[in-house]
Amino acid sequence: MHDTLAAVTAARAAGSWLIGPNTLGIFVPGRGLLGSIAPSFCRAGRLAVIVRSGTVALALARQLTLAGIGQRLVAHIGGDSVIGRNPHEYLQALAGDEATAAVLYCGEIGGDKEYAFA
Repeated sequence: MHDTLAAVTAARAAGSWLIGPNTLGIFVPGRGLLGSIAPSFCRAGRLAVIVRSGTVALALARQLTLAGIGQRLVAHIGGDSVIGRNPHEYLQALAGDEATAAVLYCGEIGGDKEYAFA
């Protein structure tokens, strides 16, 4: 946890976003992948998907794609106590993105990150 706190502090001080530490990463269909989200599970679209569970992130991306619903991005942000960026920060970043029509967020039981997101 102390290593993660130091990494998050350094990234924020540099004006950067840390994706992780314990995540599958982030995928923007047609643009790029940082991590190990299966690109074949996703397709380009206008729905941003932000998830704290890796298994749920993959399942949602796959099911949305099979239903014909494309994603603007799929971000597995992790369920640890300390993460690179909190869910509400993703929401704030997406608020000004004209390519994003809606945001789907799947949290986890416990903690307060979901309250900040709401």
